[in-house]
Amino acid sequence: MSEAGEDANVQHPDRPEWSEWSWSPVRKVPWLGILLVLFGLALLVDQFTPLSASALILGALAIAFGASWLFGGSRWAMVPALILAALAIPDALTDLGYIVGPGWGSLALGVAFLLIWLFGRRPGHGRGWAFWLAVIFGLIGLSQVSRQLAWLPPLDAFWPIVFIVIGVAVILGQIRRGPDSGW
Repeated sequence: MSEAGEDANVQHPDRPEWSEWSWSPVRKVPWLGILLVLFGLALLVDQFTPLSASALILGALAIAFGASWLFGGSRWAMVPALILAALAIPDALTDLGYIVGPGWGSLALGVAFLLIWLFGRRPGHGRGWAFWLAVIFGLIGLSQVSRQLAWLPPLDAFWPIVFIVIGVAVILGQIRRGPDSGW
């Protein structure tokens, strides 16, 4: 119940539906307004900096979902916040000239999925999918970035072999456990 004694989920007839969008069960936050302000700021910053609009808009979305997760109490918002941040950060760093070449986005996605796996681990709530995506994106990114870093040997042929070996191990493990055992 709200302070006025009415149910918080009831739409007020004098307000448009979008004015009360909320991603949080804890607080009613005008998320549409926040998103519009962030998009406007991103497009404005795009006019005055070398940052691309895509990096800025992805960053704005990551901030909005991150705020919903960290301040609004919406645990589900963690996944899009981390994935959108992983897409925005390498894009922005490339725009600013701090990184060049392929692979940085895949590495960032690998880190994002690893964080999703770490933060999302709770009894009864498996996040094994996030771990495997972290491994896959991490290996792809590492193999691409290895061409740019002198201290790291080229890994072009390494990751396909790793995926094949892991895939065969998963298939054999499933055959050994039986068809109904699941993951």
